[in-house]
Amino acid sequence: DGPVRCRLQPEQTKSCGSRGPAEVEVEVRKIPPPPGVCRFVQAWTVVVHQVHDLPSMDFFSQSDPLVRVYVGNGQASIGQGSQGFTSVIWNDNDAEFDCRLGFAEVQPQLFETLFKTVCQSLGEASLSVEDFAAWDDNDQLSQEAFEAFLSKNQRLKHL
Repeated sequence: DGPVRCRLQPEQTKSCGSRGPAEVEVEVRKIPPPPGVCRFVQAWTVVVHQVHDLPSMDFFSQSDPLVRVYVGNGQASIGQGSQGFTSVIWNDNDAEFDCRLGFAEVQPQLFETLFKTVCQSLGEASLSVEDFAAWDDNDQLSQEAFEAFLSKNQRLKHL
């Protein structure tokens, strides 16, 4: 439905100059899946248009903004889930990005197929998906599950 402006939370650090409530202008577009078999359940493009009224965080110049976008399941806290970044724009408190970031949710079977293929190619047929399936609420592998997988696979111990 077009771009929206979102008010940004102020940092706890002191800025060198305050201008008003800082905002970011973004747009979310749902991408229809292609006809036929597709590895995606759903996909989106997040367009970061620009930021407005950022406080100066540098003493001798304007701020150097970048925008970090998080996409999660709605129950995740900030910083969890998939993320994308814009490039940094130097010395601009009202930077125009016009940056498109792509996000997608893949079919769950894709992970099982990928896991089985990797295990077979590494000669680890005794491992199962359950050995590698300690997922947290955001469908990201936990560090413990990854470490356990690596410890069972001699070829990947250096990781």
